Amino acid sequence: MGYYLADHIYPRWTTFVKSIPNPRSQKQKLFATYQEGYRKDVERCFGIFQARWLIIRGTARMFDVEILRSIMMTCIILHNMIVEDEYDYDALEVYESDPMNTALPRIYERPMGPSGEPFEPEPLVRDGLIMTRMVD
Repeated sequence: MGYYLADHIYPRWTTFVKSIPNPRSQKQKLFATYQEGYRKDVERCFGIFQARWLIIRGTARMFDVEILRSIMMTCIILHNMIVEDEYDYDALEVYESDPMNTALPRIYERPMGPSGEPFEPEPLVRDGLIMTRMVD
């Protein structure tokens, strides 16, 4: 048996890991942030798989656990093969835009500041207190 990321609409079962509704401590806030992010990622993946393969849309109650594992692994492998096959390797080439044509966006260029110098990337901020001070 495993644990499943869930939101508040699911029943209170020990196998469902739900987010903390009103996190107070920094530890609870961090847990809630990670849990919600991972849950959304899993939901997005299942949405893609369900749109592509009908076998995943139906109920899983009649399948054996090993058969379910094989079905999911097969769908994941096929999905990765399709994504790799459809990947456009030519898109990696730098697009040279015409400076006279302002209708086309400039791709792969670093944003420029008012002085004409490129902006330097800022470090990733993970602390919520620092983030709220930056926003204010």
